[in-house]
Amino acid sequence: MEIVPLSEPWAGTAQISFLTYGISSSCTDKDKAMQCLDYLYGNKEVLNLLNWGEEGVDYEIKDAENNIIGFPEGKDETNTYHLAEGWQLFNQFNMYIWEGDSPDIWEETKAMNESALKSKAFGFTYDSTSVINELAALSNVKAQYAAALGSGSVNPEEVLPKFLEELEKVGTIVFDDAAWAVISFHK
Repeated sequence: MEIVPLSEPWAGTAQISFLTYGISSSCTDKDKAMQCLDYLYGNKEVLNLLNWGEEGVDYEIKDAENNIIGFPEGKDETNTYHLAEGWQLFNQFNMYIWEGDSPDIWEETKAMNESALKSKAFGFTYDSTSVINELAALSNVKAQYAAALGSGSVNPEEVLPKFLEELEKVGTIVFDDAAWAVISFHK
């Protein structure tokens, strides 16, 4: 399988806050909790164990110089541990690289992250508690129209005006990037 980018890399607040780790305000020993997070973030052996399993059982080193690993003889994803979701864990940049991926994948990923177009609202999180009913009404209208419009399965010249009319019925719509982001519909 090959991944083909269809647009320039971009980053919004949701992308950076999707998986975060923190210490609860009700934690009784915040210092120990922080030590644990630091350990998990920085320990390559633990990260690889969580993501790839046990060396020699679930994976083996194929190219030590480039940190490339793969399945041992007779093993595959059906008969061994293979989470392969390092992006969910603490620090994928500190993990082995699975064979078939570029040996430079972590440098490439860092470069892509650094060059990504940032949203104008990057880092901002909106508190919607004061308009929760309005957002629910907008979401209901969006559920009726956005998928069909987005997929091209309806004529936008006919359906888009109906969609906009319904949006205006449930509340005042400001046609700028922020309003469109709220209803997750991109013009």
